[in-house]
Amino acid sequence: MSKISKLCLGMLFLWVWGGKPLFAELSSIEHNIKQRQQEIQYLKNERRDVRKLIAKAKKNEWGVTEVLKYLNFNIKAKKDALVELQQKVEETRSAIHQGKAGLVRLQRRINVDQERLEQQIKALFYLEKVRKMTVLPGVDSLKHYFRNQRILQKATEFDLQLLSRLHANRNLAEESQRNLDRQSIKLKGLMRAEEEQKELLRFEKDQQVTFLRYLRKDQKSGLNKLQKIQVQVENLNDMVYSLEQEKEESRRQKTFRGFYKQKKNLPSPVSGTLKRTFGKSGSLYNNLFKRGVLVATPEDQLVVSILEGKVGFSGPFRGYETLVIIDHGKGSFSVYGNLEEVYVQKGDLVNQGTEIGVVAYNSQKESYLFYFETRYNRRPVNPLRWLKKPYWNKNDND
Repeated sequence: MSKISKLCLGMLFLWVWGGKPLFAELSSIEHNIKQRQQEIQYLKNERRDVRKLIAKAKKNEWGVTEVLKYLNFNIKAKKDALVELQQKVEETRSAIHQGKAGLVRLQRRINVDQERLEQQIKALFYLEKVRKMTVLPGVDSLKHYFRNQRILQKATEFDLQLLSRLHANRNLAEESQRNLDRQSIKLKGLMRAEEEQKELLRFEKDQQVTFLRYLRKDQKSGLNKLQKIQVQVENLNDMVYSLEQEKEESRRQKTFRGFYKQKKNLPSPVSGTLKRTFGKSGSLYNNLFKRGVLVATPEDQLVVSILEGKVGFSGPFRGYETLVIIDHGKGSFSVYGNLEEVYVQKGDLVNQGTEIGVVAYNSQKESYLFYFETRYNRRPVNPLRWLKKPYWNKNDND
């Protein structure tokens, strides 16, 4: 079991060591930051353009609304004009109807006058025949003659009046018919103009309403796009912040100098009694920890980092309960084993003295045992070379 645990721990160190170099160049991070900042600027410019389009759409919508109001006013005025025109149309129709009725009456009078003229002609023809039958003039015949002459004169005067009236009525009938024809033509023109005007107004109103609907749709689309851009900007801001944090961590890691030059200068990770020194072997259990030291601690003993660094591993590890490995740079690592609770995660940056966990209870030894190990360039080294004196109470009894 000890060989397997030591092999696994060695492989764990290879994995931590072979990970991302501690002193990697910051150029890639700076490049990513610059690229994200350019993307943010592009999105900000796009957001500004979209806002301009939205403002323009609102302005256009206001203008169209005013046009629609003006158009509605014109439509109302023209509707009033159309109502007046329709009244004139009705008046014209009534006049046409009355004119037709007048023509009928005139035609009747003309027919009556024509009948009277025919009767007068027949009467004149009869009187002419009587006059020719009077051979010898006498007193009675003279009276009859003069009476006939007066009748003829009166008949002639009446015939002239009748003819004049007949002629006037015919002229009036012809003029009335021409007026009716003109009114009918005017009526058709007015009705056609009315329909054309109505159709034109409907078309213009539909066009304006359609355009207004398009503007509102375009404005809504612009607002949706603006919201999406805003979300992208926030995401990129978070990304840039993360990259800045990564850059700061990388810059800070670059200052890690390791503990090679810190001999007899580092604080102890725990307080307690030294139970197993570095490199000492013996039982199978002791062989498991010969690469480091074992320290018996009080209950609830906090474990602190001996130097600033970056957590390379934090989690359960067979044979060591929960294990934490901290990379201090320059090939320097510290290992903290047999922990019950840990307060750090992989990737965390810690300072000297940062609390990283609590020592676990060892049921086999019936005590709280803390395992501590230091490595330099992958090789285990004696932790006591780096810790200040006094570091632990010595008690080498197993």
